[in-house]
Amino acid sequence: MLGNLFLYAANRAAHGAVGNVARQASWGGFAIFLLLAGAIFSLVVAFLMLDARVGAESAGVLIAAGCFVAALVCLSMPQLLDWVETRPKPTAAEAIAETGAAVHEEMTQAVDYFGAVRVVASAFMLGLSAARQLKQRAV
Repeated sequence: MLGNLFLYAANRAAHGAVGNVARQASWGGFAIFLLLAGAIFSLVVAFLMLDARVGAESAGVLIAAGCFVAALVCLSMPQLLDWVETRPKPTAAEAIAETGAAVHEEMTQAVDYFGAVRVVASAFMLGLSAARQLKQRAV
């Protein structure tokens, strides 16, 4: 039972990290491709809609101006992010609450993976083993 617990922990630590990075990279690349395609098609549709109302030259100027403003916003983002990072750090109570939430999430996943009875039995065995070691050190 303890072997299963350590195997589960090692699997979560090692395999989960590699799998998450590969999964995020592949899905992120696909998402960037779709976002780029959507942006191109939306610019074409915007041009066609504006062309009917204001003419081709004016439509091109309006779309170029919109892209210029969006580029300026993107260029200002690093300074904005630096400003956000210099804000005060979270307090100790917030850090403790975040740690508690992480422990709760991991315990929930362990119960979902093993089942409640096996998790409780493993926790009991770990506690009993720790108590025996403490008792032996005290003697």
